[in-house]
Amino acid sequence: MKKRLGIIVICFVILVMLTACSRPQNSEPPVSNGSNNNEPVTNYYPPSIDGLISAIDDSDILEEGSIAITADIKREFNQMGQDYLFFFMPDVDWYNFDSTGSALHYILFTWTGEFGTFPESAPKDEAEARLRKVFAAPDNEYPKLEHKTYGKYVMFDGESYTLWPESYNDHTMIYDLVELKMNREGNYTYYTATADEYQFDLSGYYEPGENEKYIFERANTLGLDDVSTLAKLLETGGISDAVKSRTYIIKFRFEDDDTIPMIVSVDSF
Repeated sequence: MKKRLGIIVICFVILVMLTACSRPQNSEPPVSNGSNNNEPVTNYYPPSIDGLISAIDDSDILEEGSIAITADIKREFNQMGQDYLFFFMPDVDWYNFDSTGSALHYILFTWTGEFGTFPESAPKDEAEARLRKVFAAPDNEYPKLEHKTYGKYVMFDGESYTLWPESYNDHTMIYDLVELKMNREGNYTYYTATADEYQFDLSGYYEPGENEKYIFERANTLGLDDVSTLAKLLETGGISDAVKSRTYIIKFRFEDDDTIPMIVSVDSF
């Protein structure tokens, strides 16, 4: 009996030792590097506008932070408008969108980086993370989006977004910068741009309107193709003779020496 009891005791001690060895030696929670695991993440980076920054550096800063607008600045700002698709950009003020649907609609339009090419679907967390890469929020504190279908903008299946099945404007857009101001606050440099938008149907899908007739006439006079004519008119200021579609006031900022802007506000009228 005593021998059997001894065997039982020995087995119990061995079991306790094995259990102790199998436990993690460090019971501290995993390090998150300061990020919230519930926050949406993405590897997407918006386009750099280093060309515009370089052109601004080569220009003069006038009174009250106004920047002398050169032909290079006009050209580079127009390129920014093309890269960031200003026409589709939602009106916003510090991540407070006039329409969340229009914000998601914009993200799907910029998803592939090639205009007119769209994703089959966009995962909700990835879409939200991309919005946070493009638009600035106060103190970088972003409220969560309400994920749902937004009529006439995007459809939602519970996990992913797709574009609302409607046609879209594929006209050639020109963004003519008419005023640019700069100010610095701490590590941030802010720019406020006022620009006029002009639209041209260079594909010939529709009956030529005033702007198309104007461009065709100027192209014939200058001996250039349509695209080169638009670039020349933007450079010389002749683009203002066309019919303006609307005006933008866009505020964006950079942190330190970054060349990828964060959009603070957009007001179009």
